[in-house]
Amino acid sequence: MTRRLIVLCCTLFATSLLASDTHRKTIFIDRMGGLERWIEIAIAEKEVKVEVLEEEMHPDLKVLLGKKFTSVYAEILYQKQTGRKEESVLKAVEPKTGKTIVEYSFHMSGDNSKKQAAEAFVEALKKKLD
Repeated sequence: MTRRLIVLCCTLFATSLLASDTHRKTIFIDRMGGLERWIEIAIAEKEVKVEVLEEEMHPDLKVLLGKKFTSVYAEILYQKQTGRKEESVLKAVEPKTGKTIVEYSFHMSGDNSKKQAAEAFVEALKKKLD
């Protein structure tokens, strides 16, 4: 009788642990010249409920780094209009739908700007996922 109760309790405990992790999204962070390290650190510090995958194996979200403008003329026009030089953009995209969940534009210059961009991006991602 006691043995069955122990097995039942262990089973319920294991099931509750698995059920609590089912809402965690998986995320793949593309290579970004060192920026991916800052994103992973920010995810851990801000306790975002995601599981970072090492390999691109059917993640719920992909984090990508790209240029803000595909056209040089659009970039020049933007700089003239706003006086700012956001030349890079971080995106969290759902691979299945291609839908952008979070987007953050910034000017990448050094490690400090990478760290700040990663923190701001992860904060926006956390708000979106919560």
